Order: sequence, then structure tokens, then C-alpha cells
Amino acid sequence: MLAIIGGTGLTQLANLEIAHRQVVRTPYGEPSGALTFGSIGGHAVIFLARHGYGHT
Repeated sequence: MLAIIGGTGLTQLANLEIAHRQVVRTPYGEPSGALTFGSIGGHAVIFLARHGYGHT
């Protein structure tokens, strides 16, 4: 599994197949947004938008 932290534009990658999004809570608080679970070319990925999904 590959984890990616990046800009919201990365969720528009042509080969990204989004399976679901999940809000997570950690002992340090909530991250900037929900984690996006999916795959790219058959490889499992998790994506976190570094400024949240409302950011442009």
C-alpha cells in the first residue's frame, strides 16, 4: 500500500479508482480531511489532501 499526501488535484489522476473515503481520528486530532482509499494501476493507495478537500 502506498500513502500519498498532496494537493487536492491529485484525486483527479486519470488512473485513480476511488473506492471510498473515511474520516479518521488519531490521538493527535483529526487530519486535514478524510482519507481517500483507492487504487492506481492495481496498487492500493491512500490519499490525504494536505489542506482538506475544500481548498482550491
